[in-house]
Amino acid sequence: MPLNRDQQIFQQSTATQSWGNIKGQTLVVGQGSLRRGVNYQLGAQAVAQINILLNKWAELKILGSAEVSLLAQVQIQTPLDLFEEAGLAGRLQAVLKAAVAAGLSMNMTVGDLLEVLKAKPSGRGLSGELIELLLEESGIEGFLYAQFAVGFMAYANFVILGSLHKTPALEEAGFQFVYEAGMGFIAGGGYRGGVHLKFPDPGKLVSRYGGRLIDGIVNKAIGTQQEQALMLGAMLRIGVKSAYEASRQLNEGTGIDAEKLAQTVLTLIGGQFQSLFFSSAGLFFKEEVLRLIGLASLPAEQTSEVIQILRGFDAFESVPGNHAIFSRLDSLAAFIQNEQIQKDFVRNVSALWVSALFSPLAAQAAETATVPKFTALLSDQPTPAMQSLINTELNRPAETNLNQQDLLTFLLDKPLTVVLQHVDNIREITAILNPAVSGTAQEDAMKYLFDPSFLVPATGESFKSILGAINQAFDHYVDTEISARQTAISNTLAGEEEIRILFEQALIPCIQLASDVLIPAIIDGFEHFDKETMEEALSSVLLTMLGRSVIHIVGGIQTSINNQIGGLLRSAASQTASILGPLGAQEILKRPLEEAVKIIADMVAPLPPHVQEQLLGSALNIFTPIEGNAVDYANHLQRDPMWMPQLDEIEAIAKALLSHLTDQMINFALKIIPALFQALIDQLLAIIEHWLNELAKVLNAITGFLTKLIQDKLLNELINPVLKVAEQAADVLTFNIFDVIGAGKVKEEFFKGLRGAVEAVIQRVIIPVVVPVVKSIQFNPRKLVELCRNVSDFSFDKFDQIFNDYIFGEIQNQLEKGLNMKNFRLDFEVPVSFSIDLPWPLGSQSFSHTFQLSDVLFPSLTVLDTVMNLIRNNLKLGGTAENIYQVVAGILDNMRKIEQYQKDAAAALQKYSS
Repeated sequence: MPLNRDQQIFQQSTATQSWGNIKGQTLVVGQGSLRRGVNYQLGAQAVAQINILLNKWAELKILGSAEVSLLAQVQIQTPLDLFEEAGLAGRLQAVLKAAVAAGLSMNMTVGDLLEVLKAKPSGRGLSGELIELLLEESGIEGFLYAQFAVGFMAYANFVILGSLHKTPALEEAGFQFVYEAGMGFIAGGGYRGGVHLKFPDPGKLVSRYGGRLIDGIVNKAIGTQQEQALMLGAMLRIGVKSAYEASRQLNEGTGIDAEKLAQTVLTLIGGQFQSLFFSSAGLFFKEEVLRLIGLASLPAEQTSEVIQILRGFDAFESVPGNHAIFSRLDSLAAFIQNEQIQKDFVRNVSALWVSALFSPLAAQAAETATVPKFTALLSDQPTPAMQSLINTELNRPAETNLNQQDLLTFLLDKPLTVVLQHVDNIREITAILNPAVSGTAQEDAMKYLFDPSFLVPATGESFKSILGAINQAFDHYVDTEISARQTAISNTLAGEEEIRILFEQALIPCIQLASDVLIPAIIDGFEHFDKETMEEALSSVLLTMLGRSVIHIVGGIQTSINNQIGGLLRSAASQTASILGPLGAQEILKRPLEEAVKIIADMVAPLPPHVQEQLLGSALNIFTPIEGNAVDYANHLQRDPMWMPQLDEIEAIAKALLSHLTDQMINFALKIIPALFQALIDQLLAIIEHWLNELAKVLNAITGFLTKLIQDKLLNELINPVLKVAEQAADVLTFNIFDVIGAGKVKEEFFKGLRGAVEAVIQRVIIPVVVPVVKSIQFNPRKLVELCRNVSDFSFDKFDQIFNDYIFGEIQNQLEKGLNMKNFRLDFEVPVSFSIDLPWPLGSQSFSHTFQLSDVLFPSLTVLDTVMNLIRNNLKLGGTAENIYQVVAGILDNMRKIEQYQKDAAAALQKYSS
């Protein structure tokens, strides 16, 4: 399938769900029975340390009850059966039931992944091509979750498992990767990241991947050893395909059908040998045609273009079996003067054409593990000259139409005799097949390869017997020729370390296992190997071949996750409010959970680069289990079902995970403890704040009462003091103007009118000043509480005294400040009206006059005293004081609790700092 570089790898979802229901859960759950796995005993001390610390943490009894999830064990496993489960698992599982997952959205396309991979040598060259090929044949789906949890925990899991067959644990063929880590100290969190590489057609993937890998290696070697490289390629393909097909058949069957397995292996051998025969013959006959053109001494203008065309095809490109090229070659034959050269030329051109025609048919059949029958009719007959030559050598009329069987008969006659004299590959094929043939001639062995009896045993024969006949020669070639050339070919791969590893630790072991383990086991009916171990041995090479590319892909994705997870988790912390319900957590845990996830984001989630490099490096080694002799490796698997070939590497992963947890647990505790206690303190502060606000409302009501009191009664209280001052000031007035006409009467009327003038001045000058000041009086409930805070044996009587002193003190202080304590300057206007009886003829006369009494100073202190006396006489705080006392007492109690929490937090930090 074409590779979609724009495809998003990760699901874009922020939905919440139970932690136990998210993707990757089946991989991280500990297994009851472990093949190629153990409960890690060397990690017992580290596990004990973690559990001791978790139990110590659990001694802190705050914020309700919290579950402790101890590390029961550390599991390490390196399963090897790629048709059941293969890969690695380091499980440090201790996840709480009270845990919720929130999806994280991470932007990463397949194209982004390839760019990350290309930054390393393993992502470039042939290795990079193989990674891209694997992605082409895969569906890729990443997942990323934040965890919110309540309880005490510490966990980490690093798992990469795959199968080329659907299994209960792996519901689709492919590989799954999960890395997760988290901690909890009452409030906790973590994250899980992973990827699922799905293989819709595992057989096609193995075929394409193995073919491209082998072609690349052969291409490197072909410049100096063409024939050996081509033979190597065929043998390596036999090894890869045998490993896959035999493992598949063993896995799918309930027992072992050795005869069917023998048929499968023989078909693979026959298909590859037929394909190699045609390609090698084609190469030989191409060179022969070029040689004969040279011998014919034809003019350059007739031959140069044909020669250029023929030389343009490399060792992997068969000359196309079409008329265009062969018509040109046919036309050259007419110009060759030497009759023998002409005849040899036509024969070699004919043999080249037949090889070119059959080579793609055989290659295609070999890829699909079948063998063509070569009985079909031809869509196009060869050129007349070739048709005539072939029919002549078949003792038939020159113009007889040819079919595939005719062409094969021709090629396996004289052309084969010539080829056997010059082409090592074909001689080696015949040497391998010869023990199964009744004749002794090399030609007989090659003809046997194309005979129906090769895959349809005669009476008394079986596929096992045929395989048994060729086993020794096949094994001899592998042990002598391939093993002997391994170092030389490895040297040609020095520039691509990843390909060298795949060659030495996957492909070479693959053919060695086929020749020295699989074929002998088939022949003896699996007398020395059980079915499961055989699957493991054969899967090991496939695990290396495919699995290393999987690790590189996983590494690229995990690197990107590692670079972004901190920010993603910090963003996810803002979702805490929405997860409290699903988590079953109280509101008080909101802030600690936010802090826990942020701490995880900073300390636990991002793996230090050296730790990540160690994990991935160990994973690569685990996925490359065969070191040294492949047969010894298989025998060791058979002897010990619990043997873990790369035990030191999986132990290194477990140690790295344990170390990552133990290194961070104390730091995590020291950071989360203040947040836990602060949550309690914040809760109490919120309660205190609530009651302070309620207290403020009660105190504000006092201000309202005072304001109304002043508005209603201050006038009456001030009249006499102000009138007295006004009367004293009026003594300076002179009434002489009225002496003649009744000054005494005027004066009497003046003092009668002065009271009304005083009232008017009080309302106009004094009350407008006093009322706003009273209205602005504010009582600070915090100050009132603070006055009570350090009182010993705090009681209502003590509070009542403090409260009254505070209230009246605040009133007086704020009045003094508001009045500025400056004298009031008063201006009185006293209108006087009177009538006087005058002598006749004047009679009774009426008079009116307004007297001005200006700049009369009235002391502010008198106003203040009057106001305070009015307030003291009217403001009764008894009932209010009792209510406020209860509130203040509760606030003081919560303050003492806060102080205790602060002490407890300091003690906890001291206790859990080691």
